[in-house]
Amino acid sequence: MSLPAYTDDGVVVHWLRYHVVLVTRRQRPFFEDAALAARADELIRRAAEGLGCEVAACEVRPTHVVLEVAAPSGLSPLSVATRIARGAAGPLKAESEAVRRSGAAFVHRYLVSTEAVPEGGCAAFVARVPTR
Repeated sequence: MSLPAYTDDGVVVHWLRYHVVLVTRRQRPFFEDAALAARADELIRRAAEGLGCEVAACEVRPTHVVLEVAAPSGLSPLSVATRIARGAAGPLKAESEAVRRSGAAFVHRYLVSTEAVPEGGCAAFVARVPTR
């Protein structure tokens, strides 16, 4: 078993991976549009990079996005999820009529875990997001 590549920021040696699920507003299938899905991936990665995070995996699905993010020790899991979602949401809203009409790209409720989220857990979380 190999050890993860720890990061040393001069204060803390760490290896923090957060698994995040971002759900679209009212579970609208914004990302059925392949171009918008690709743009969401790009914006999410850019927002993460701006925080000093690295997106290890990004799966953009029609109604939600599943991420694995390597984060610095000074950022809380909530800050990682919130700031990545907000960083991507603004440009998505400005560039997409469907997102603009909805009022927002993502809901303000996130699933964040230090373990990979099983498909059943992801589906259960998405199902809890109101569709109206």
